[in-house]
Amino acid sequence: MPGVMRLPLSQVIDMRHSKVLLTCLLILVPVAANAQSDSATCRVSAYWWDRQSKIGSGLMLLGQFNPTVADETTVKIFKAIDSDLIVTAGVEYELDYRKSKPSPLEVRLAITVSDKEGKNIFGSIESSEASTLFKKRWNLSVSKNIGFEGKVYTFGLSCSENLKSAK
Repeated sequence: MPGVMRLPLSQVIDMRHSKVLLTCLLILVPVAANAQSDSATCRVSAYWWDRQSKIGSGLMLLGQFNPTVADETTVKIFKAIDSDLIVTAGVEYELDYRKSKPSPLEVRLAITVSDKEGKNIFGSIESSEASTLFKKRWNLSVSKNIGFEGKVYTFGLSCSENLKSAK
């Protein structure tokens, strides 16, 4: 046929393999990036105690998130149930840049509770903080108590390494 370019079969097969390889890369690269970025799971919880009536709430899960293992702080905001309080939770990793691929050395958590979103919660006198060395099976928790509208609220931030399940 005039005007139609015919390719040898080997080139057609190579082009098909290239398309398959490109498609696989487009699918797998975000999966690999996500696997690297969420090596931990953090949960924010709360409960309160009313001293006068001597009743309290059960433990309430406000939410959870996966902090990014990077040279930046992961900050999440949660609205407390049964009040106008706002919980600001943060996770920081200190990275070791002495190797070709930076790896975490330390994990730091901070939590603050207020009637507005917290900013720069690490190093703040209103925050509660905790830190631990980054190692296999690490876990860390920090809590913050606050008196508000006649109740004592306890808010907690708890993070731990995501363990790979055996198949």
